[in-house]
Amino acid sequence: RVRQSHNLVLLLTANVLLRPWVLIELVTAMEYNVRVVPVEIKKPGKGFSFPDEEFYAKLRKGQILDTVCTTLLKEEGLSLADIERAVRMVFKKIAVPYSPHRPESIRKAEVRALLKQVRLRPPTNGPGARASLDGAAWRESSAMQNTTSASKRAAYAVKKSSSGVLTGDRKSDRRGIPEHDLW
Repeated sequence: RVRQSHNLVLLLTANVLLRPWVLIELVTAMEYNVRVVPVEIKKPGKGFSFPDEEFYAKLRKGQILDTVCTTLLKEEGLSLADIERAVRMVFKKIAVPYSPHRPESIRKAEVRALLKQVRLRPPTNGPGARASLDGAAWRESSAMQNTTSASKRAAYAVKKSSSGVLTGDRKSDRRGIPEHDLW
């Protein structure tokens, strides 16, 4: 599903970058030029730690991910260098905040800011065609074959449907966000 998505919303919660399916979907998104929108979940006492150079050095050395995770990544044809490259690309963008415990007016404003970040990809010229040079650059920089994802999803794909933008299982309209659809 990531391959056909227009956007992938990455919810920045504690340990999200330790989850193998999240990492697989990030690499897939980069390979297929799916826009990744990082969303920082703001909760008192539970913050996301943005990766720094120490994180990337430990990742390269195999000190961040457990054996189960690295085995799964290898089975999917991914290296730690692929993961590092994808994570670095994600954090070239400023994360959009979302505060689930703040007043409704603030949450609505944050959702509107998020919706301003999502984009529809231009149509492709047929099966296997990519939307822009970003995807081509990703493929050239990583000598990866197409990867497959299983049904487990830890990041939410934002996909265009005939009725609007689908975020997880909630429908919304870019012009107005019906309250009953979001909360």
